[in-house]
Amino acid sequence: MQLAFDALVNVLPVLAKANAKKRIENTEHRQRQLSSQLAEKQAINVKLITAKLNGQLNQEDFDTMKAALAKDILDITEQQRAMTASAETFLHLTADTTRQTIPARALWVAAPLSEKQTVQSVLFPDGICYRKDIGFFAPVTNELEAVVFKSLLELSEHGEA
Repeated sequence: MQLAFDALVNVLPVLAKANAKKRIENTEHRQRQLSSQLAEKQAINVKLITAKLNGQLNQEDFDTMKAALAKDILDITEQQRAMTASAETFLHLTADTTRQTIPARALWVAAPLSEKQTVQSVLFPDGICYRKDIGFFAPVTNELEAVVFKSLLELSEHGEA
């Protein structure tokens, strides 16, 4: 017996929630690191401006250091935004919602690659690798994950049935 894809849709939130605690802890830890890095860069920026105002730094050095700091601050804020978006997507996927009949097959086939990758990272946090024993790509952590992965892959290959 093989489960229908639409029946597997009910399993997706269960798989996502099974990994929720670890992912939330990792996200919170990384957000704390980024906040700390941002605070450090902003403190250095204040010191840099103060040094320039006190005549301790020439214009060329100031411009060079200011540009590097601005780039670092921008990179950190972009990482924070990406982490926030990822966390929101994860919470959305794991939230308890009223079950409705949805055309799961059509949604998966029509989803852009970025959304499929997000779903993959939530459902298969340890990744997907080639398994010589079965001659196919599959998650190695859980049989249920393997069934879901195989169904998603078949949909991608065959389009909407």
